[in-house]
Amino acid sequence: MKQELMIIDDDEASRFLLRERIARLGYTYEVYETINGQEAIEFLLDYESKLTTEGVKEQVCLLIFLDINNSSSY
Repeated sequence: MKQELMIIDDDEASRFLLRERIARLGYTYEVYETINGQEAIEFLLDYESKLTTEGVKEQVCLLIFLDINNSSSY
C-alpha cells in the first residue's frame, strides 16, 4: 500500500507549500487534504469504513499535518 499523509489547514497556500516541499524532497506520498478538523474526521471515518469493507486492515494515514502555519497574533 502506498504511504499516505494528510494535510489539514484552512489556508490553501500553506497546503500547497507543504505539498511542494514534500515532493521536492523526493517523497511520493498519497496526499489527502482537508480544510478543518471536522472535515478530516469525516474523511478518515469514511476512508476507514471503505478499508474495513474491503477486508484491508492497515493504518489509514502514516502522517497528519495540522494547521502548519505557526505565525499567530495573540
